[in-house]
Amino acid sequence: MKNPTLLDHDHSEMDSLLADFFPALEKRDIPRCLELLDLFWARLAVHIRAEHVHLFPAVLDACHSVQPPATPPTPPADAQEAINALRHEHDFFMTEIWRTLKLLRALPETASREGSAEALEAIRQKAEIIAQRLHAHNEREEGGVYRWAEALLDERAGAALASKMQVELENMPPRFHH
Repeated sequence: MKNPTLLDHDHSEMDSLLADFFPALEKRDIPRCLELLDLFWARLAVHIRAEHVHLFPAVLDACHSVQPPATPPTPPADAQEAINALRHEHDFFMTEIWRTLKLLRALPETASREGSAEALEAIRQKAEIIAQRLHAHNEREEGGVYRWAEALLDERAGAALASKMQVELENMPPRFHH
């Protein structure tokens, strides 16, 4: 895959959504928080799907059928284990974002009522943990599996993979089609 920037760029766009979430939360703009976090969750879901359905299988197949390059980035001896770890982290993100959305939806639109401060703080803490873990996760992907695909796939296979992943990234839930 000679175009890893497709998923790298997607990481950057999702980082921006999450970065916009925190000021909205600080302003107690619950509708905006819900909008941003829901969009972030959906974007992450299609991103993860692109990786699970297309990228990971392509890398694993190439690991078994292509002679790895002599210079880095080379996949580890057990690329499957590394990819399993990424899949496990994906499960964490999707579950924790869903839980955070659930907490947000339980708040009144104007989060100024008593008890809301504690709920908002819990939401902020959850979102910060998600953001920190996602940053480290993205670095592992960008420095690992994305580069392995670059190194292992020829130009034709890389272009086909990028095309399939682009279709997945554009396959957003209907509620986001305006």
